Amino acid sequence: MSFNNQRGDKDDRRLRQFEKNNFFQGKLMTARDMETEQDYHSGRLQTLTRFVTGSGIVRGVEVSSIEESETELEVTLEPGLIVDGYGRPIVIEHRTTKTLPLPSSDDIYLFLRYNESELESVPVPDVSGASSEEYMSNRRVESFELTYQESLPEFEQIPDFDIDIADNPDEDTAYRALANRYHQQFRTPVEETEDPSVFIGSFERTRDGAWIPGSDT
Repeated sequence: MSFNNQRGDKDDRRLRQFEKNNFFQGKLMTARDMETEQDYHSGRLQTLTRFVTGSGIVRGVEVSSIEESETELEVTLEPGLIVDGYGRPIVIEHRTTKTLPLPSSDDIYLFLRYNESELESVPVPDVSGASSEEYMSNRRVESFELTYQESLPEFEQIPDFDIDIADNPDEDTAYRALANRYHQQFRTPVEETEDPSVFIGSFERTRDGAWIPGSDT
């Protein structure tokens, strides 16, 4: 797994208590209650993921091809799983081609960002003016957006820290000690203001117009 671990303030202001519904016989369930239920489960999962694993590519998500036309780039991504900087999973279910504006330089740095798409437009019942909209989406599917930048991103370097491997009698114990020390010193979640998108690779244009993986992938 490749990580984009961000070091920030130890007093993470995004930490908060989890609020959930209290169910009882005869309770009137409203849209607010349903949203609270969704927020409770997603909030717990995202908080744990942010602190335990950081962000990055979990599996797959390879750029299999980049084709250039006169006006745009067609980038084809293979299936896979990514965790973004807020702990949200981003799933690429099948091979997907996205289009991007044609860059002005010969180097690009690709990123994936969490997104949602609305599905199933349905009429909204007129219940005492509860909503001013005539139609609303009945479903939202979690998806992703592909973006790029032409300048080299700032990468967090792997930090140096001391651990005496001689104190550990076998490799497995040494690896566990190494991981625990790293978690204690450096594993912190991103701040609210930071970009949660995930870097997936750099690419450069050759003289014949083809795009190949860059040295910063």
